[in-house]
Amino acid sequence: MRPSVGIASACTAAMLVAGGCGQAGPGGSQTGSIGVALPTTSGEATTSVTGGRGISVASARQALQTAGAAVPGGRPFDLETGSDEGQRVLEVKVASRGEEFKVVVAADGQQVVRQQQADKPSDDVAKAEGAKVDARRALQAAAGTDPGSTLSEMEIDTNYDGAVVWQVALVHRDGSTLQIDVDAKSAAISAR
Repeated sequence: MRPSVGIASACTAAMLVAGGCGQAGPGGSQTGSIGVALPTTSGEATTSVTGGRGISVASARQALQTAGAAVPGGRPFDLETGSDEGQRVLEVKVASRGEEFKVVVAADGQQVVRQQQADKPSDDVAKAEGAKVDARRALQAAAGTDPGSTLSEMEIDTNYDGAVVWQVALVHRDGSTLQIDVDAKSAAISAR
């Protein structure tokens, strides 16, 4: 990373945190605009999104499978790395019968740490349930474009054309990132 980019990124992150942007999480905890959990007084465990070089594609695919199996009829549609009580975890949002669940999975993708149902499902639930290409297949397709890369995060969304796509952020071996869209109907790939 060029020093000026690193300094600009650090300044931007500091301004976002200092700006007080955020939203209330479960139990009244606050989540900052960059996804960092702020202190909570409820005694609940909190997770926070972390940076880093990503996770192996194999662990991410396993986490998607584990999270999907944890909820009847589960269809994972969002995966991010996070931290839970000092341990690295994978946070997976799962759609099931019109409802949304957050399933926290161990970093190796093998075990559910905890799960909870969202109060109100996001519009991404319908997208995930209507997708012909599931998250695991989309990740496999995206990772095939850059063998040896790791996953930073992925989610289902709508692109500028109105098409439903899986947005996959991969981390190259040199630390740079690649943003890939995978069509949720055909698995066709395009870089952003």
